[in-house]
Amino acid sequence: RTAVGCLLELAFKVAAGEVKNGFAVIRPPGHHAEESTAM
Repeated sequence: RTAVGCLLELAFKVAAGEVKNGFAVIRPPGHHAEESTAM
């Protein structure tokens, strides 16, 4: 999964009332990040 996918899933669950709140720690890509490959 990519970070944005995890964040969206969390946001939808909060919006739907499945969970009360959430917290996501998402780091920016590092020096070996590639556009077409999820890390």
